[in-house]
Amino acid sequence: MTTTITILVSVVVPIITALISFFASRYQAKNELEKAREQQKAELKSLREQHELEIGKIKTELKEQAELYAANKQTDLQFDLMSKIFSGEMSEFTQLEKTFKELERLDKVFNQDATNNK
Repeated sequence: MTTTITILVSVVVPIITALISFFASRYQAKNELEKAREQQKAELKSLREQHELEIGKIKTELKEQAELYAANKQTDLQFDLMSKIFSGEMSEFTQLEKTFKELERLDKVFNQDATNNK
């Protein structure tokens, strides 16, 4: 019987030790996995916030560039207009002026005819 007990003890003790090690390792791995998940969530949140800030900066830069482009375009148009005025290339404007004068003259003629016919 002592040999049976000795054999049982020599078999059962390592089995119990192995089971304890297994459950301890499993518990430790589960905890490490949970920590890794939490770290990943925190890192992901941080990256999202950083990307949102970068997107905001890019939008601001694009808006500023669009405003600058519009201002430059307006300045270029004003420069072109002033260049035409000073160089005498105002045929379009003189033609418009003549057209408006002719329209005013015709308006006066039609208004006189309308008052004469009443």
